[in-house]
Amino acid sequence: MQEQWLALALWLFSHGLADFVLQSDKMVTDKALGRWQGYVVHFTAVFATSMLFMHPFLSWRLFVALLLLSLLHIAVDYAGYQLAASKVYKNDLVGFLIDQICHVLFIAIIWLWMRYQGDLALIGSYAKIPWVVASLAQFVDASYIAVMYLYVIFGGGIFMKKMMQLLAFKVDKQEVIGIGRYIGMLERAIIATLVLFNAMTAMAFVLTAKSLARYSELDNKCFAEYYLVGTLMSTLLALIGGVLGHMLLIR
Repeated sequence: MQEQWLALALWLFSHGLADFVLQSDKMVTDKALGRWQGYVVHFTAVFATSMLFMHPFLSWRLFVALLLLSLLHIAVDYAGYQLAASKVYKNDLVGFLIDQICHVLFIAIIWLWMRYQGDLALIGSYAKIPWVVASLAQFVDASYIAVMYLYVIFGGGIFMKKMMQLLAFKVDKQEVIGIGRYIGMLERAIIATLVLFNAMTAMAFVLTAKSLARYSELDNKCFAEYYLVGTLMSTLLALIGGVLGHMLLIR
């Protein structure tokens, strides 16, 4: 059972790494413009990362499943960009959320099928290492914590950028880019860690430090509203991730 949950965590981590970290702006632009190069490069990243993280469970059936899932990933991306071009989605945020829900859903479905088939067991070279077997529960916990950080910090960054773009018309085209993007990533990482270790009162120092850096700009009412929405939403994402991670550690 522990092996199967570890496989799911590694699968989710490989998806987040390929979609949130390894996918460059150029790849996104190429796919949005219908250029096949963007899809080929992204497919390679998705398949390569899934093979890398899932190799402790590798079998021919899993290889086929990873290949199929990578193709489905690209198909979902292509369909999403086609729908966006047709103005079916009202904004990029909706498209991003639907895209990620589809990706995670396909991972869950294939994982459940592989689990039912009994194919998610550590291959011989890993199953014979005593400390790996003895520490399997700790590996599972650490893997899900890593997934939480990856999705909150990097996935949350993409979510915040697309959400704040909806408010850009109120703040003279302000966007979550440049140094502000990295401040937001660091903010979510710190808050998630504080929640994870049940030190939520220290969150006040993080938010105060961030506000002091923007103090002179808060006289602008439009910017103040923009800043408040961004900070609260970023904090909410970090809180959700930290609470889920904390629940995992104390279960």
